[in-house]
Amino acid sequence: MRIRISGGLAVVAGSIVFISATGCSQTVNPGAPRTMAQPQKLDVVCINVNGANDLPILQPEPVPEDLCSPIPANTSSSAMQYHLFAVVTQRLRGELAVIDVTAATVVDEDRTTPGINFIPVGIQPTDVVVAPDGRLTFVSTAADGMAGIDVIDNRHLLGDWTGTGQYPIGLSDEMGCSLPGLPMALATVPAPASADPSASTYQIVALLAGSGASPATIVTIDPTPFETELTEDGGAVPGAAEVELTLGG
Repeated sequence: MRIRISGGLAVVAGSIVFISATGCSQTVNPGAPRTMAQPQKLDVVCINVNGANDLPILQPEPVPEDLCSPIPANTSSSAMQYHLFAVVTQRLRGELAVIDVTAATVVDEDRTTPGINFIPVGIQPTDVVVAPDGRLTFVSTAADGMAGIDVIDNRHLLGDWTGTGQYPIGLSDEMGCSLPGLPMALATVPAPASADPSASTYQIVALLAGSGASPATIVTIDPTPFETELTEDGGAVPGAAEVELTLGG
């Protein structure tokens, strides 16, 4: 199991603990009561959640990660304008957990349903990456016959977390594309220079597992179709894989 600490969050052995920013040797406190189901991969996104008078805004806005600054002493972290959120894959249930690292709370995506609810994604999520500009979250899923990438508009990543009428994310709200193999890992890389001002500045790289005599492969995915869909309803975007590199002999 991979353990990664970012902004005061650690996911260890299926539970959540919050760690002081001064280092791992500090005392840890349990987070909100919510059992993780085989948490595996994690990334972070910075979101503008509070407006005037320190009140939550109706439409949270993802922003570049460097706007999420350390929490000043004697400051109410929940009232800060920008919060850092961790997105954590839940392999057993096919979900994506969202953790407010700044406020040290677990996000309840759907307040109309009892308990703390996570975002449903495809079966067997294997990795998650956030776009460099914070606008999209990509989750790879590796179920046989349904391998692909789910794409979440981060403006809706928090669902109905404030109870102010924002709807929770369902599978029908997510964009996505199918892949020719089982994706085991994702990463973002800078895109080649382009004269097209609408072209994305980054690409998604996916490692696809080999099987039998077939070697593993790497594909690069242009996220431009997903970025175009941000102002429209989400949906399937076919043919997103554009380059394939075979690994091995």
